[in-house]
Amino acid sequence: MLTRAIEEERDAKATYDNVVAAFGQIPPFSQIARAEAQHIAELEAVAAAHQVALPATASPGRPAPPTRAAACAAGVAAEQADVQLYDELIPQVRAYPDVVRVLDGLRAASQDNHLPAFQRCA
Repeated sequence: MLTRAIEEERDAKATYDNVVAAFGQIPPFSQIARAEAQHIAELEAVAAAHQVALPATASPGRPAPPTRAAACAAGVAAEQADVQLYDELIPQVRAYPDVVRVLDGLRAASQDNHLPAFQRCA
């Protein structure tokens, strides 16, 4: 479960970094890319606490869409997919309260912060 979560967070960060590289430090991409780095660190910490080896490879992310509006729409879709992923993963790790706490926090960040930010810019 942690592997799937970290792969998704790494892909999101790389994708948002690609948008920043294409369009510059535009909100909300630059801020959310930094948040994704924090999410990755949280997942790495909880994985280390449970002695779970995570893949070392970084994702290249998806290429930046051709327009800012398309990038915002892609951000909406990505954050909706993140919420669905965490809805799937959380019930599977109920025996590990610290893992649930981290995944719940990541789900909340996607649902309550990232998704609305991308919806506003779309």
